[in-house]
Amino acid sequence: MPDITISQLQSNTPNKNTAVIPYSDGSTTYKTSPSGMVAASPGSLLQTKFFHFTGTNSTTSSSYQNMYGSEITPISVNSKILISASVLVCAESWNSGPHFIGLRRGDTELTYQRANNWAGGPGDTNNNTFNVALQFLDSPSTTSILSYYVSAKTISSGYTIAINRQIGTGAQLGYSTITAMEIAG
Repeated sequence: MPDITISQLQSNTPNKNTAVIPYSDGSTTYKTSPSGMVAASPGSLLQTKFFHFTGTNSTTSSSYQNMYGSEITPISVNSKILISASVLVCAESWNSGPHFIGLRRGDTELTYQRANNWAGGPGDTNNNTFNVALQFLDSPSTTSILSYYVSAKTISSGYTIAINRQIGTGAQLGYSTITAMEIAG
């Protein structure tokens, strides 16, 4: 949706801080503050940032490492940010213990999920990939730029967890995504 700027409200508007902006499916009411900022109804989608990661990345670290990410600058301190990610993963060694994929805002861990290559079983050749889906509703309380990352770690250093590629062959197999959506609070 393109940006809409309201330069002047009509004097016959009953509430001078309300503007009705028609859309093809009806109309949506927005309220303006004295500064002219437009605020949508709570729960409304204000903006979306999407990143399609087509490269590859991997780590052997037992602490979270950022694999790829996206940035968003909230319009309001009251907004929530819904982060969703779909991650194509290959985790080394069936018996190396759990590996993890997580979401972070800057250096703050938001959520994580166990990501193991259980499908391969003993004797696995580290070529089985699988998708991990992550979602988190964040309340950052800021209008400063926010950086959200998909991150990964292994349970013990030396084992590999890879994004968008097989570990055994190194073949790149697909892509991963991250979406940040600002929801009006």
